[in-house]
Amino acid sequence: MKTAFEKVVREKPEGGFVAIHVEQLLAAWWCYQEQTIKLADLRVWFALHELRAQRCRMRSGVTPRFRLAELPPLTRQTRRGCLRASIRRLSEAGLVKCRRTSIEFAKSVDEVCLHDRSEFARRISLIRNRRRKVPVPRRVLRSMASKSRRVLIATTIGHLMRLIYLRSGQCRADGNCKAAWLAEVFGIDVRSVKQGRKELIASGLLQPQDAPKWYENRYGWRGAFNLEWNAVDNSKPKAAGDKKSPPPNTKQPPPRQNKKLSYRELNQKPGEARPGVVFKRKRARQRIPRFTPDGLRNNAALLDVFRRAVSAGMLSPTEHDFLNVLAAAERAIRVEARNAPGLFVWLVTKKRFGWFTQTDEDRARERLKQIRSGCTAKVKGTEAATRNEISRAEDILRQLTNIFGV
Repeated sequence: MKTAFEKVVREKPEGGFVAIHVEQLLAAWWCYQEQTIKLADLRVWFALHELRAQRCRMRSGVTPRFRLAELPPLTRQTRRGCLRASIRRLSEAGLVKCRRTSIEFAKSVDEVCLHDRSEFARRISLIRNRRRKVPVPRRVLRSMASKSRRVLIATTIGHLMRLIYLRSGQCRADGNCKAAWLAEVFGIDVRSVKQGRKELIASGLLQPQDAPKWYENRYGWRGAFNLEWNAVDNSKPKAAGDKKSPPPNTKQPPPRQNKKLSYRELNQKPGEARPGVVFKRKRARQRIPRFTPDGLRNNAALLDVFRRAVSAGMLSPTEHDFLNVLAAAERAIRVEARNAPGLFVWLVTKKRFGWFTQTDEDRARERLKQIRSGCTAKVKGTEAATRNEISRAEDILRQLTNIFGV
């Protein structure tokens, strides 16, 4: 099912553009994530692109001159010492080489100082058309150079990679961009990406296009870059009656794994002690005693297990549950497990009675009939009974009579 969208095509963005390679954009961001450079250095890197673009129409034969005084209006950083330190860190990272007459950027990723190149290669592989240059509007460059937050910078770069292309001498600025893809490439949270996208839409830089829900779920958010966008200058002093802007939200988003929030309330006042209140101690947990594999064929041992399970509240004193205990013993004997007693205890304590087969239940019924009739055979196929076994069978029959009342 095809969906038609409006194409946004112009000869060039308003105010011009700068062609920056995809690898250069991601390498600069990766150096910031590895803490090779600071966020202020990343803004200076964008400002240097703007300074070089301002000399693009100089006459041939004229040598350009770059001055440090040109950076404060772009980066909003008035301290020249900080600007010199940013340029020095960018040069040490291999991102740019600044001279008085030229500004040269890294032509390949090999020239950039990257500590974890394997992770960078994995992230760059997530970008399909990574061997191209992105026509970054110069107004967007100036916006990212002037006090933009890290999330806004990453969100802007990601949408530039996905939406803006140079095709047949024209600039096309519409497409799809998934928030999960952008978060994985730039190493930020998905919710931060969506919040940054909302801010870019509110500023008018991004223009969403109407798309059905199934389309956005499959291909991602649909929208276009506003090629006529112009940032609002916030550097002008505010009037006396204007309200102050709220402080930035520095809290991190809640964790993904522990989504169930606690209902506990802190700083509660303790209640008053009431007379006559007695706190009952919890009874110690009763466990089934250990026994050997021969105990699975001993009716007296199985009856002792059943009585302990009833006293612990695991089973009810009924013939049905006693049949389940016998069936669990037959199951452990029949499968010939390496730890047959452990299998028997697990079946009884976890009440895995649905694991029994018809053969196990039939043998359990025959075993119960033998106990009730006073039969001295332990299980089918064992040796003949002795006098001690006859008295033991009578004792078991007497205990069953006391439990079930039959």
